[in-house]
Amino acid sequence: DLKQKTAVNTPMGKNLIGAFHQPTVVFMDMGFLDGFSKRDPVRAEREFKAGIAEIIKTGAIWDLSLFEVCEQKVELIQTREHSILNEIVRRSVAIKAEVVTLDPKEGGLRAILNWGHTIGHAVEGLCGMADYADGLLHGECVAIGMVLEANLARALGLMHPSAVGRVVRCIQAYRLPTKIP
Repeated sequence: DLKQKTAVNTPMGKNLIGAFHQPTVVFMDMGFLDGFSKRDPVRAEREFKAGIAEIIKTGAIWDLSLFEVCEQKVELIQTREHSILNEIVRRSVAIKAEVVTLDPKEGGLRAILNWGHTIGHAVEGLCGMADYADGLLHGECVAIGMVLEANLARALGLMHPSAVGRVVRCIQAYRLPTKIP
């Protein structure tokens, strides 16, 4: 995780054991997705979509053009077209690295990376984490969290209804959950 936090999930909760660590290098291998898909195609599809939820989040909070790629290239992304995947993953990683560099000690800005996570972590607690049961994956919970947090922001006058609609439609386009089951 580029947020410099290395943590272990336990049956008692998420990220309960961990430490901060500055990564020296980040490796990205899109070919890994192909191999993972062959081993367990159903789980691989869910994991893939969960990862896309994090990329949607990153675009929505920091880079409108990345968000628009997620909106406009759904089919290419879902069919795992490598050039588009390389682009969106690289951009998402670069954004996270930039935010963490600007705020290495979680002084404020870095909280933006938690969009969808506050409610998402609560959903993980309610529904169970897929690491330990047939619960939801982290990215699936983040997708639900983004929708609920966006609707809360709209209700508080902090997010325009059209922006909320775009986020919800984008998440739905990848067949990610938008409601607590």
